[in-house]
Amino acid sequence: LFNDYVTRMGYLLTGGNHVAKVAVLYPMNTIWSNFTPQKRDKISNVVENDFTYMTDRLLRLHIDFDYLDEDVMKDCEIRGGKLCIKGEQYEMLMLPPCTHIQKSTMDILERFHQAGGKIGGDALLPYRYVDSGREDYGTPELARRVEALFGKDPVKLREDFLSADRKGVSLEVRDDNAGGRVVFLTGQGIEQEDALDALRSAMLACVTPEIEISSDEVFYLHRVKDGRDFFFLCNPVAQGGSVQVALQGEWQPELWNLEDGSISPLYVYQVKDGKTLFTLDMQPYGSAMISAAEKPAALYAEASEIHIDGVEDGLVKGYARLEQNSVVTLHTPEGRKERTVQAVKPLPAMQLGGVWQFETDKPNALLTDKWKVCYAEEGYDPAKGDETDYSGWMGFRMGAWEMQLPEERDEAVYPVDLWYVTDFAADYLPEDLRLMIDGFKGAKYELYVNGRQVTELPVRSYLDAEIKEVPLNRYARRGINLVAVKLTVRKKSDGMVDLLKIIGSFSVGQRDGRDVILPPVSTLEMGDWVTMGLPYYSGTGSYTQEVEIGEEYMGKELFLKADVGTDVLEVYVNGQLIKTCLWNPYTANLTGALKSGKNKITLKVVNTLINLLEGTRNRSGLFHAEIVPFDRYQTEA
Repeated sequence: LFNDYVTRMGYLLTGGNHVAKVAVLYPMNTIWSNFTPQKRDKISNVVENDFTYMTDRLLRLHIDFDYLDEDVMKDCEIRGGKLCIKGEQYEMLMLPPCTHIQKSTMDILERFHQAGGKIGGDALLPYRYVDSGREDYGTPELARRVEALFGKDPVKLREDFLSADRKGVSLEVRDDNAGGRVVFLTGQGIEQEDALDALRSAMLACVTPEIEISSDEVFYLHRVKDGRDFFFLCNPVAQGGSVQVALQGEWQPELWNLEDGSISPLYVYQVKDGKTLFTLDMQPYGSAMISAAEKPAALYAEASEIHIDGVEDGLVKGYARLEQNSVVTLHTPEGRKERTVQAVKPLPAMQLGGVWQFETDKPNALLTDKWKVCYAEEGYDPAKGDETDYSGWMGFRMGAWEMQLPEERDEAVYPVDLWYVTDFAADYLPEDLRLMIDGFKGAKYELYVNGRQVTELPVRSYLDAEIKEVPLNRYARRGINLVAVKLTVRKKSDGMVDLLKIIGSFSVGQRDGRDVILPPVSTLEMGDWVTMGLPYYSGTGSYTQEVEIGEEYMGKELFLKADVGTDVLEVYVNGQLIKTCLWNPYTANLTGALKSGKNKITLKVVNTLINLLEGTRNRSGLFHAEIVPFDRYQTEA
């Protein structure tokens, strides 16, 4: 499913043409020209800091851009007042603080400006060519050309910048009869002053944003493909919520669902002042693909508390939970109309709480990386296990053995035989108790459990072809079990480099401050299964419950709403897979799958491998689940 999502996104965001109105000059020539090893100065700082600041803030201002290298810029053409290359057409070229450029770049700046292009600058302007070959301080010819374009002497600008420490950033705008415009942000740099308003004013003086988004945490990418405009919006943070979006132009916006491949129009939007406005629900780390190709429909809603899912034959249809009458504002061929929808008292949501039948599809695990270690020549006998005095042994954790020695060895002679010893506690011994051979890094090893050597040939584990496992049924006992590994290391990075993993059908509890193997769980309440006997479990946990659905709920839109943290959720009703939710929102439409009377609901929570592989005890499980009924509504246009 994730591959399908990525494939759809990749298909829509490749081919066609990327759309960005702004090019930002990549100031590499300035950076190298001002670079001194092991030394920072005011100029190099402002170049780096403002370039980084400009990159971040333009994304947050929703003014997309490309970096333009000076060597690439040589191949640009100027057509219709735009800087054109490889399908890209830039209305504005923005210069971060610059002191050095190529002569060809200055030629293009002048031609672009004369053709009506927009140019911006910040703090410093170039005063020297990098390809001039001259040794004098500046290049007078370049300085004259820059001053003619920007109205500022770049050499004096540099001197004032180095000698002054003025606060604040101000915007200067220059126009000419050809339609070109030049903007310049004076001061000590936009990053130092966090001059977002000044940067916004400079950009808006030159370009009109093609999209407006109410959140500066949501970024976008615009691409034109097959005659359609696609806007990919992504929310790269853990907080979600509704955002207001405005597209330039008058469109019927469509949602192209990257998860399931469906395409559906947005039925609620406004067309105002040459823009199309609508609301999107952006989930944590979520995304949305919006297409704009068709003109606005003859009939659509401008405002509605009802979730509208269809407009046909003059009827507007949707669902909602209304506590009181609601007004739907419609745009119709005859003009704007308001329709009052008579509310139906919503039925209560059905909370799926209490005790669930619970199953796992993978073995549980008990992990440890606490070892006692000694050199094999010290005469340790694994058969004496419980009688051994470990007080003089070295305490190791997983990782390279030699890095954990209390002092360096006199001679780095290899190979070296080491004894690694640890133990685990068990009040219950399942028939499938096994030990994973994982991270035994060395030339060879011998494995002993409770003084007996494990002689079974290791077989491939369920997890990975490189991770083996051996049975422990013949060797383990109730109480404390001693595990000893004689490991031959060949280099300093060898050793027990991964957690020791005891796996099987059991749960893990606590006694005397340590983990202990207990009988497996078959029922669970909602909550973090890490605290309910599965602290290191990685796999699928299946929660099953029988739910009674009253006849009064039939004919409603019935949605499951669940919380499984950041894991994957599979929803089954009466044995039928309804939906797999890879991420928020963990919702599924159960309408048509549920019947009046008893229904079997199974919610499968799938977490990642990190709990097993790293022992992180990441929060996992089913934290909330309910079935929410929505009433169907419709109104005539």
